[in-house]
Amino acid sequence: MKLIVLKIGTVLLTNAAGEIDLNFLNQLASQTKTLLSQGYSVFIISSGAVNSDPRQYLSAHARAAFGQPKLLFHYYQQFQEYGLCPGFIQFRDQDFEDQQEVESRLLELKASNSVVIINANDATRKTEEDCQDNDQLLEMICSLPALKPDYVLIGIDQPGLLNSQGKLIPEVNTVNLAQSLSCCNGGNPLGKNGGGMQLKVIVLWCLSSLGQKVLLAPAQEADFMLHSIAKLEGIITTGWGTSFNARGS
Repeated sequence: MKLIVLKIGTVLLTNAAGEIDLNFLNQLASQTKTLLSQGYSVFIISSGAVNSDPRQYLSAHARAAFGQPKLLFHYYQQFQEYGLCPGFIQFRDQDFEDQQEVESRLLELKASNSVVIINANDATRKTEEDCQDNDQLLEMICSLPALKPDYVLIGIDQPGLLNSQGKLIPEVNTVNLAQSLSCCNGGNPLGKNGGGMQLKVIVLWCLSSLGQKVLLAPAQEADFMLHSIAKLEGIITTGWGTSFNARGS
């Protein structure tokens, strides 16, 4: 069974008021339906639990406890419109102490030709700073030796990684890696590449070094998952997201 792993961040799923973007979830469900019909399983590593509860006076742990069921309800509701019943699995950091057990469970889900929502258990993480760190969860999952995802996407709210002039960097490779990371640190005149962009670049670089096909994908574009796969297959050759080539081939 073929596998696509997609990581979606909070900024795409919610706004500051704790409102969940139902239109985005609906488009995600529509694309997932298409991919399942093509023989893929789809793992969606989803942030957004904390911001799904707008009460800033609560700790991130408490907001995650209240926000997670709200977010999952809307995932289920939107995916049901396309006849899909998403599964859900939540990981704690210590779960990965037994990688074989995690791998076994994920391989069973991979074989199911289904969509599975995955996230870190922010409500029980040790510190608030650890919450919403789903980029590292993506790396831990995709690095499992037997899982072997066909495509790994991180959806973001911009065209891809942008350089200091605000222009798209179409590929991160051995020649421009240092410069690409510096763009993450310094941002650019458009105010992009902030927040956790550097971690995203590092995670995708590491997965690319394992031979995986990875992309920073412009998730606000229509059918971004389908277009991203076409980009990684070489069908789309320019102007779509940022790919990674850590092996220099």
